[in-house]
Formats: sequence, structure tokens, C-alpha cells
Amino acid sequence: LRKLQDYLNSSAYRTKAFTTREGEKSGGRLWTLSSVNNLLTNMIYIGKREINKKSRSKNPADVSESEQYKVVDVHLPPIISEELFNSVQSL
Repeated sequence: LRKLQDYLNSSAYRTKAFTTREGEKSGGRLWTLSSVNNLLTNMIYIGKREINKKSRSKNPADVSESEQYKVVDVHLPPIISEELFNSVQSL
């Protein structure tokens, strides 16, 4: 992660910049280890989303069905293959 962070920052790549509803500018900053990690582990890129993440480490039998951790498909097309995503996760 550190090598990728150094590469992104030295190549003048920045995080996504945007303007809030209140008109304030945000983002466009240097990459941090957490921002690189968040980018590489975000399932939205394969068309999936995690729900009830706070219950991820709990035993499903101890949590109501509506509170159980799940990975669900979203209505967005994936932009990378699951194979590539899983390969990155294994690294």
C-alpha cells in the first residue's frame, strides 16, 4: 500500500475533488494509506455492496435477519472483474 500511495502522490494523482451542497470544496488531497486501502477494497467496483458491516464479526444466529451482514448486488454495472478484485484482495 505504501508503494502505491507514494506512486500516486509523486505522480500528482489526488483523491476525488467535489463541491458539497453548501458550496464548500472538499477532496483533491494527497493519498493516505487508508484512502488507498478504501479504494482497493471497495466492492462497488464489482457491482456489489456490503450491508450491516457492524455485524460482520457477529455470529449470524445471534443477530436478527434484518441486521445480518450481507454482500448484495447493486444496480450499477461492475467496472472491473471479480477475478481482478479477488486477486487484489489476496495481495
